[in-house]
Amino acid sequence: MKKENENFFYDYKVDDENRLENVFWSNASSRAAYADFGDCITFDTTYKSNKHHLPLAVFVGVNNHLQSTIFGVALMGNESEESFKWVFSRFLECMGGKQPICILTDQCPAMAKAIPKFFPRTLHKFCRWHIMNKHKDLLKKLYKLFPDFKDQLTAILNHPLMPSEFEDAWKALIEKYNLHDINVMINLWAERKLWISAYWKEVFCARMTSTQRSESMNFVLKRGFVTERDNLHIFAKQVNNCVQARHEAENAEANASTGTRKTVTRYGFEAQVMDKYTRAVYSVFRERQYHSTAFRIKTSQDNPNNYLVHHYNQSKEFAWSRHEFRVLADEAEGRYECECKLWEHIGLFCHHVIAVFEHLRLDEIPSKYILQRYTKDAVTNPDFNRRDYRTTTEDGTSIEYRRTILYSEAVKIINKGCSLEAKFQIALSAFRDANSRLDNEDAELENNEDAEMENNEQSSNQDNTT
Repeated sequence: MKKENENFFYDYKVDDENRLENVFWSNASSRAAYADFGDCITFDTTYKSNKHHLPLAVFVGVNNHLQSTIFGVALMGNESEESFKWVFSRFLECMGGKQPICILTDQCPAMAKAIPKFFPRTLHKFCRWHIMNKHKDLLKKLYKLFPDFKDQLTAILNHPLMPSEFEDAWKALIEKYNLHDINVMINLWAERKLWISAYWKEVFCARMTSTQRSESMNFVLKRGFVTERDNLHIFAKQVNNCVQARHEAENAEANASTGTRKTVTRYGFEAQVMDKYTRAVYSVFRERQYHSTAFRIKTSQDNPNNYLVHHYNQSKEFAWSRHEFRVLADEAEGRYECECKLWEHIGLFCHHVIAVFEHLRLDEIPSKYILQRYTKDAVTNPDFNRRDYRTTTEDGTSIEYRRTILYSEAVKIINKGCSLEAKFQIALSAFRDANSRLDNEDAELENNEDAEMENNEQSSNQDNTT
């Protein structure tokens, strides 16, 4: 990979007996993605992803299409504080010292000790998915015992409550179901400031607080690319294949974002965000705009630029529906703020502010509120070579040219093979035969690489003994 692009980064550490202890690497495309979207990351480890059962650690973020993107990968000899320190130091060196605003992890004590030493300016919080997953068996018993409990708990976790309101809602939930002495609820409450976003809403997290991006990326890797039977060099290749598959999905979404779309309303601000945002982000905005119609607005008597926004269904079931959110909308100064602080937290407007936009018939949202990381033009630094592979072969032939020729020939065979059953069988057999021969060619190349690596290891061992 280093030969393909000098911006590929890797490093490794061996123990006193020259055995591999830790290894970290990041593709050129991953390093470029971190430059654009490294404001918030998740970091997680998982097991049984390779032959040697080394823990796999993945740094993951979210791009402008709201897709998970891999920033870096590591294999660790163990999950000690020293191993985490080494991995974090390599990650920072790889990324030019840039620290994320926020990092979400599981509750590993060794990891928690290492993070502040290398990310002193980064807010470290626990991923909600990990917290809930740790207690899932005990929570399932409560869900079964109280049919409405899960919806009540989810509403408290998902909706934009203030810290005091979250605490009141939680205490009301405990009181309603008489859960004062239930250990799982006691433990969740004790750790609340480490995973409940109500306590750190002013910190940007790029929509990652309630997701499990590292965990889901580990699942993708283990489900579709790597197995616990893989040797390390095969494992590395498969991880790279996963990175390339993610890029293909990203490119497909980027192309889709260039298509023609229509606004649902005639509000000027909706046309503006449709033009600026990617398709995925605009879809989130449209969903919020739809739900914003369920909110009612009152002008504050104290200040004509202040509005009180509440849900039309102010029921007693959910605390969030009873709250009146204060929204500042100063068109002259171009200031739009809500006390729920969703924009500060994820960079996208809440239902309450959007409801006020519609109330004011706003033509244009100030540009400072349209974060570049969510736009079609989010990718920066065009001078950085993001390609993980060369675009030409060794003889100078363009890979895209070869792709075009092969695609053209394949289409010809498909068109001819569709007309009759006999032709279909001939075409299908030809494709399967070609695919089998290509697999054999790949296997032969891998065997040659295995033999070369084994010879290198034997030579290295001989050198160590002498």
